Amino acid sequence: MTEDFLLDLIARQRIETVLIDYCAHLDRMDLAALGALFTTDCRVIYGDSPALQSEGRAALEESLARMWRWQRTAHHLSNVRIRFQGDATAQAESCVLAWHEAPDGHTATLYGRYIDRLVQRQGNWLIAERRMEMNGSDSGFRLPLPPAPRASPPAGWQVPEGLD
Repeated sequence: MTEDFLLDLIARQRIETVLIDYCAHLDRMDLAALGALFTTDCRVIYGDSPALQSEGRAALEESLARMWRWQRTAHHLSNVRIRFQGDATAQAESCVLAWHEAPDGHTATLYGRYIDRLVQRQGNWLIAERRMEMNGSDSGFRLPLPPAPRASPPAGWQVPEGLD
């Protein structure tokens, strides 16, 4: 193994830790720790509504205070894909399964993906940009999030018989 290969593995692990820490801090509602995972000038877009967009770390923490409306949440991250763009910049795409429970007991679950641009600053990887796309949700989730892109079926394609 070369030194470059090992440095690449270490960087990937550090980036994945940042992404997972985001989920843990959000579920614990530790917004200061969550904010520290982002650059001070970050740009975050969870949806088209201005209420779901933030410019800067302080604005992000203030925006995510909306999550206090949930009694409990559980965010699970998977399928992390990281592509480096030089030594200090990376693109990451990851899938998120997010379960939410309101004080009245109703639940809402969404399936989405985070598209991130991370930068390395003073040896730490930070999220500089985050965009969320929605793959689906159950009926309890009502926020309009941008749909994840998906190819259209080929011309003439038909649903096979016997499948629902």
